[in-house]
Amino acid sequence: MNVEGVRRKGMVEKDKQDQLFYYSRCKLFSQNHPILKEDYNTKFFYFTVLYTVAQKNFKNVSYLHAVMKVYRERFNLPKEDYEKIVKVTKTNDQKELLDMLRMICGENLNVIGWQRYKYVCLAHILLLTREVNEVSKSVFFLAIADYLDISQALTAQIVTFVKKVNEHKFEEARQLLAERKEFRYFNYFIQELVCYQQETNQKNCKILVVANMSAGKSTFINSIIGKDLLPSKNEACTAKAISLQHNNRLDFFIGRKLGNATEIDSFITPSKLTEWNQQNEQVTVELEGNLFSFISKNHNIILVDTPGTNNSRDIAHSTTTLERLQTKDFHHIFYIINATNMGTNDDRSLLTSVLQQVSKERWSYDITFIINKMDEIDVEANESIEGVMDNARKYVMSLGISKPKMIPYSAYAALLFQEKWRSQEMTRKEKKNIAYLMDTFLDDDYALPQFSDVEQASVIDLNAKKLNGRHPDLTQALRNAGYFTVMSCLAEVAGR
Repeated sequence: MNVEGVRRKGMVEKDKQDQLFYYSRCKLFSQNHPILKEDYNTKFFYFTVLYTVAQKNFKNVSYLHAVMKVYRERFNLPKEDYEKIVKVTKTNDQKELLDMLRMICGENLNVIGWQRYKYVCLAHILLLTREVNEVSKSVFFLAIADYLDISQALTAQIVTFVKKVNEHKFEEARQLLAERKEFRYFNYFIQELVCYQQETNQKNCKILVVANMSAGKSTFINSIIGKDLLPSKNEACTAKAISLQHNNRLDFFIGRKLGNATEIDSFITPSKLTEWNQQNEQVTVELEGNLFSFISKNHNIILVDTPGTNNSRDIAHSTTTLERLQTKDFHHIFYIINATNMGTNDDRSLLTSVLQQVSKERWSYDITFIINKMDEIDVEANESIEGVMDNARKYVMSLGISKPKMIPYSAYAALLFQEKWRSQEMTRKEKKNIAYLMDTFLDDDYALPQFSDVEQASVIDLNAKKLNGRHPDLTQALRNAGYFTVMSCLAEVAGR
């Protein structure tokens, strides 16, 4: 490789490491931060100093906005205050930036609150940059330390503390805390990084969610999350492979779009996912957040939503899914079958492709079949849930699976029931549908777990007590729709 090739390879690797670093910073140092209990002014000044330095050090605007959005949300900064800070700190002139800080913060840096948090703020600045040595020696950083009235000796010790925790030398870092009362809040940073290291060292359990278009695959994943996050319509919605990693320490979703131009964002919304999903380039999307409300253990589960393979308008959907299967980079498969339209040629073709990527002796162990849209089965019109499950079993067994593991499910009902529990805003149509679905799934004829091959674990029931105490009918309907059975299966797969 020539010199130019080596240089480019180095730049690509550096950018990759930058992505991972700033992605991690979206997850750290915001939740339970000691400053959250303080008044608005103290949080506002803290954010102002943090943003002023970050916008100078961050080379990528996407990374800056993603990380700063976390603090904007945590500190409850109104849009007008945030925009004011962004506007006045655009200059790269050091003197002008410091003057701007003085204009915004005035004399408030001398109040008691700031005497407690100015050291935390300086350490936080360094913890948000990969280039600690470079930044800590910069004229601008030293000017900020002087602006905060922190001595050179204390500044040097703060730099040493940050280097120690970044190197995971936590005991040495704690020793520094014992020597300085000014650093009494620094233990928060250690706790955050210890938890992050433990999460990083956990083995992932990767579960592929596979189905043909309109089987309800994205609705299935949304029902697990308990909110309408992934695009879900009666058409091809998932154009990219979207992975969702469980992290019960996050109460929001962060995400990365990996492609020609990598983008990072936090507090991911459905509209942001739709935007990424509609881009023409071949990209993958990675999300992370709390996926499972009723599983207390922090299983390191990754759900992968693959595109439906029978989209005649875009062959790339099929290619993306089949390539993902061929990598064999998964531990389990949830195969979604439409209860009202099973056994089609398209479905048989896809399922055959899936079986080719799993050892035959593992078919009954590594694949769980979700028979979805059971809410569309009309028992009063002489349709039978037991009959639907028998047909599904015969269909799958015809392809060679002797003991298929099957769960009847209504993803749509489970999703609506959880939205009602969380008091999320609903459309008029959703309100009308939930009334009908509640009536349906409180009927013993629609108690889906009795037709399942998977037992409902008691631990899931225990974690549902908080829901059951407030909404017993809603809990029962959610159980009958198959939700807790699916969650039990997830917990069992992750615990293997």
